[in-house]
Amino acid sequence: MRQGRASARSFSLTDHVSRPDLALTMFPIDSDIRGLIFDCDGTLADTMPLHQQAWERAMQELGGRVSGQELTELAGVPTRRTIEILNERHGTSVDPDQGNALKEACYRSLVDQAQPIAEVVAVVEAYRGRLPMAVATGGQRHVVMSTLTQIGMVDAFDTLVTADDVAHGKPAPDIFLEAARRLGVAPEACLVFEDADAGIEGARRAGMRWIDVRTYPVAVLQGRFPDHYPGRARS
Repeated sequence: MRQGRASARSFSLTDHVSRPDLALTMFPIDSDIRGLIFDCDGTLADTMPLHQQAWERAMQELGGRVSGQELTELAGVPTRRTIEILNERHGTSVDPDQGNALKEACYRSLVDQAQPIAEVVAVVEAYRGRLPMAVATGGQRHVVMSTLTQIGMVDAFDTLVTADDVAHGKPAPDIFLEAARRLGVAPEACLVFEDADAGIEGARRAGMRWIDVRTYPVAVLQGRFPDHYPGRARS
């Protein structure tokens, strides 16, 4: 997937995370880590509010039901499987294929509002060319590509693994193991950046170390290292 450096976009990073030399200090990686794997939505890109809008529009049109709490709980789970779970919970009968198509269409109409998550993008920039990197996401390839393009990261990674590429989505380990295989890195030498419980569980099952970006960037910027700091990342 790497085809050179990503084109510049209009977003700005704060000075102390945009400089790769400083980011290397702020986001240290254990010396035995040989590959980095990133989720997309909510990790590289601030898109979860956009996905929630898309879900709400699609379910309203198709007679389904979904809450913000459920979307948080099911973050990282492939769209079709999420619809199946929602049907089971609410006694609805939304067709997974139809619901998937409509939800993704609604999201694509909003994707131009997507913004990068600066602290995580700084990690990518800091380790670009130093370590092989992959995106491993429960999204569909064409949708993920539109998000990465919007935030200027489409050329930053060696490979992209999506729900289209594996039999079982998160929290199964398949997507992470496939990413490691494509990178040519042993699972135990991979570090995963995630924002969802399902993704963290998938990384754990794959035998990888992981960082929960919901707490990590803010803590580092404040000079604190949370439990998920890579030196103590859980496996």
